[in-house]
Amino acid sequence: MRKVLPLVAVLIMVHAFTIAAIAQAVTIKGTVKDATTKGTISAVSVVIKGTSTGTYTDDNGNFTLTTSQSLPVTLEISAVNFATKTVTISTADGNVIELEQSSALGQEVVVSATRTPSRILESPVSIERVGNTAIRTAAAANYYDMISNLKGVDVVTSSLTFKTPATRGFNGSGNTRVNQMMDGMDNQAPGLNFSVGSVIGLTELDVDNFELLQGASSALYGPGGMNGTILINGKNPFKYQGLSFQIKTGLMHADKRQRPTSSYHNWAVRFGKKVSDKFAYKIGAEFIQAKDWLADDMRNYRRIGSTSGDLVDGTRSTDPNYDGVNVYGDETTTNLRSVLNAVGAQVPFWQGFINTLPANIPVSRTGYTEKEVTNPNTFNFKFSGALHYKIAKNVEAILAGHWGTGNSVYTGSQRYSLKDFKIGQYKLEFQGKNWFLRGFTTQENSGESYNLTVTTQLFNEAWKPSTTWYPEYAIAFMNAKLAGRPDLEAHNIARGVADAGRPVAGSTQFRNIFDQVRRKPIPQGGLFLDRSDLYMVEGQYNFADIIKFADIMIGGNWKQYVLNSQGTLFADKVGEPIKINEIGGYIQIAKSLFSEKLRLLASGRYDKNENFEGRFTPRVTALFKPAKNHNIRFSYQTAYRFPSTQQQLDQPQRW
Repeated sequence: MRKVLPLVAVLIMVHAFTIAAIAQAVTIKGTVKDATTKGTISAVSVVIKGTSTGTYTDDNGNFTLTTSQSLPVTLEISAVNFATKTVTISTADGNVIELEQSSALGQEVVVSATRTPSRILESPVSIERVGNTAIRTAAAANYYDMISNLKGVDVVTSSLTFKTPATRGFNGSGNTRVNQMMDGMDNQAPGLNFSVGSVIGLTELDVDNFELLQGASSALYGPGGMNGTILINGKNPFKYQGLSFQIKTGLMHADKRQRPTSSYHNWAVRFGKKVSDKFAYKIGAEFIQAKDWLADDMRNYRRIGSTSGDLVDGTRSTDPNYDGVNVYGDETTTNLRSVLNAVGAQVPFWQGFINTLPANIPVSRTGYTEKEVTNPNTFNFKFSGALHYKIAKNVEAILAGHWGTGNSVYTGSQRYSLKDFKIGQYKLEFQGKNWFLRGFTTQENSGESYNLTVTTQLFNEAWKPSTTWYPEYAIAFMNAKLAGRPDLEAHNIARGVADAGRPVAGSTQFRNIFDQVRRKPIPQGGLFLDRSDLYMVEGQYNFADIIKFADIMIGGNWKQYVLNSQGTLFADKVGEPIKINEIGGYIQIAKSLFSEKLRLLASGRYDKNENFEGRFTPRVTALFKPAKNHNIRFSYQTAYRFPSTQQQLDQPQRW
């Protein structure tokens, strides 16, 4: 009994302290509204003044904040495009706080210019920023379409789900001159080299904002930032909570020029939850489905003797060596005169007439259009999630993953049909007040994707080899010429004879042969087996709290490409992937002078790819403020990029 009494006494004391703690905790509830429209405002920061205790309003403008302080408490209320307000709260419930709208011109806070928060008006380089409100209300199929409306931006649309933006320079599909960062991760596919933001990136409901840094940006963001850098930032679940669902629909091919009119579908969902002051999570998914556009450029490409993609007059019926830009299989060509010489050796009495013909008679195989060799059904499904945990007062850990799959068509060094393509990005990051450390990986799987040009050329060889097709063509051509037919008519007659038995697009025969060819790896077929990966570790530290005479920041990264295509894209071998290592480091120093009328900023970065010499990139900026909200900027910067992995190690075609 004596042993039990002390235990009972301890339990009573613990219970008493618990009751006291609960009694001391205060839960404050309220709503934040626009003072002008009286509408509620979401994602408003509500913080107890002088502390780190705070929360954000939900989609209905409501907030709930628990504190151990007794009433009254002073709250600091802030939101983008609204003036910050300080209010004293004396009641726990029913609080309504109104914010006044403020001019947003030049007041937005951006990060991309200096890797630290600064007003857009005072950034050392040109910046375009789009916030989540603009994204939510934009009349666009997806947020990537909004980039095309920004000044100085050129966008190449390869297909419904592949868009390539660029600034201040030449653009092209899969442009490697623009860095795209999604929550700090470089989202360029390690093998195929296109940016995958629209394929596996953040769902539209999970995008907080994106920033476009125009022009050269290698000084802070490394190789690739020759024509700009795009930073896409996701929503933090501590700030954005609740369930969101979005449905977009529309019509494709309204003019019925390429295909019958069909529907466009885009469904997206996001859920964010703050479990406690330390832990929050979010999940999201998006599905896009439509009948994609077709590349239908039928102009004639002069492949022989051209190094710059020259176009010449001619169609399939007017040029025996026709090579349509978006016609596949007609890349196979030969000099018919050499075939005729071989025929003449077998038919001696033809040889005299053959000798009167031109020495060079180029003739190409008959090709198929893109509509005939691609799946019209484009779909994209992406799934993402993140766990956020506050380890300490100013330290947050983030474990995030993004995964996507789909079918589409992409233009790179050649035209590719992406079938069951899969790619994932996974990140572990630690963020402090003045520092971050992150590591991430990109895992690529090409699925059953195939090269349209290679597949269709080998398809032609499968149904009738060129060693048979060209002799048939040559004999029919000779018969027509000896019958007195003009050259062009003789060529068309010969093509009709050689194409006898040619599978009709869409027929069972066509599909059986085509599927057999596309499922065989290059060089026997058109399938490319890309299983390439990217690994990267990056860190940054800002000495603002340590060094006072100037703002100094340093950072660095290590990157490794593991290229694994089994010889179908790169010159690698089965079981022997090629590894490429890169390292880089940067420093930035900024100093304000003359009562902050003048701000000088200098930054420099050094990068080294193991296959190339190291490169140093500087940037120097002077920002002069003659009056409030008036700035004059002078800047100098350079940029560069290492060749892409395909440019470094592209596998020559061997078929």
